[in-house]
Amino acid sequence: DADGKEGALRDALERRRAALAAKKKELDAARKEAARLEGLRRRAEQEAAALRARAASLQRRRVEAEKKLRDAATARHREQKAAAHELARAKKKAAGGDAEIARLRAQHDRETAALRRRAEEARAKAEKAVARPAVGAR
Repeated sequence: DADGKEGALRDALERRRAALAAKKKELDAARKEAARLEGLRRRAEQEAAALRARAASLQRRRVEAEKKLRDAATARHREQKAAAHELARAKKKAAGGDAEIARLRAQHDRETAALRRRAEEARAKAEKAVARPAVGAR
């Protein structure tokens, strides 16, 4: 009878040890999973911060490109206005005759074409500067 009781107690103790070992194993697995998830969270936060920084940089570049484009358009407009004014003055003067007017018209046309080309190049460059980083931002 005492051996039976002792055996039952030993069995209960062994079951308890097995249950505790299983619980310890379960807790270790949960701890490892929590550490893994924390690492993933940290990595995701780092990537998000890097993406925010990249977005801010791209925004600054876009604003700079738009400003350059506006400046180029303003300069082009100013130069066109000056060329048109000079042409009008030459027409009024008419002392230089038709040859002077033709020369000024040709100069005006050349300057207008050059300014238009520069403005188009600036616009293309600005669009390229804004569009290019978006492709590589993957």
